[in-house]
Amino acid sequence: MTLLSPKIPTSYTGIFYKEIVNDDKKVVDKVFLIRYKDEIGRDKQKTIGKYSQGIRLTYCKAIRDETIAKIKLGENLPKATASKPKYTLHDLAIKWLDLKKANKTYEGELQRYTATLKGLIGSKIAEHLKKQDIINLQAKLMKMGYAPSTIQHFLTMISGIYQFAIEEKLIKTSNPCENVKTIRFNNERERYLTTDEIETLKDALSHELELLLFVEIALSTGARLGSIMEMKKSDIDFKNASIKINNFKTSDKYIGYLNDSTLKILNLHCKTLKKEQKLFLVSRSYISYKVRGVMKKFFNDGITDDYQKVVIHTLRHTFASHLAGL
Repeated sequence: MTLLSPKIPTSYTGIFYKEIVNDDKKVVDKVFLIRYKDEIGRDKQKTIGKYSQGIRLTYCKAIRDETIAKIKLGENLPKATASKPKYTLHDLAIKWLDLKKANKTYEGELQRYTATLKGLIGSKIAEHLKKQDIINLQAKLMKMGYAPSTIQHFLTMISGIYQFAIEEKLIKTSNPCENVKTIRFNNERERYLTTDEIETLKDALSHELELLLFVEIALSTGARLGSIMEMKKSDIDFKNASIKINNFKTSDKYIGYLNDSTLKILNLHCKTLKKEQKLFLVSRSYISYKVRGVMKKFFNDGITDDYQKVVIHTLRHTFASHLAGL
């Protein structure tokens, strides 16, 4: 990235910006500056911040006006002219996520934030984000193809970050997610896998035991991805062909029953595991990425209705519909 000179004047007196270009000479951002005279008439210049951080002309004008007013009155200059605003949303998100490291939901929350929110609004100054910015984010996520339930989860995450930051007195602002209307939707999926489709999926994943095992357990028990990833060798009762399942969504515990093909793979896999060791050595994100890739390749070509696509949850729906032939 390269910061270009000279300064480019704006429609506001004493406010300028410089363009930031990438290696292809394309303008990717701009930095705002203000210029004013100090107590003895010397020209002063101060960098306020980047457009990508949420800095806008009206904010720069307010800072310049306040600076000039305080110089005339002999008061201290506003803090914003001494340094840029302290926390971006990313700064706060990292602090918020650090508190969740001991929780079962940590890895999923980290993945969602890193894959989506970080790039969309992570660089924004937290105190500059308003309700309309959150509404705009909703619309953008919809255009990107995210399901309404997923979008609502993103907003819940942002709201949690703000609530944490406000309670810890890291920022002085209201929560921009307050009173943002939830998108109404019907999240009932009709799609399930036929017996032939199940075999296609298993064949495509048979080259990697843990991927195949995940699908087998999901179809045999109907357990969610998060619950399956937390299963241990000690949870299995081979004698009664069952396994203990923690439903982290509802905090319930229950018993799932294992079919013959699942038991066969588990018997083979567990020979290398210690009693309290988790069944899966690979990460949740790896399982999700690999299985979704196969589903997309074999089942979703040309499908435009998101609720007719085969996804991880389809395995649970297939189990519930009693169409897996198990």
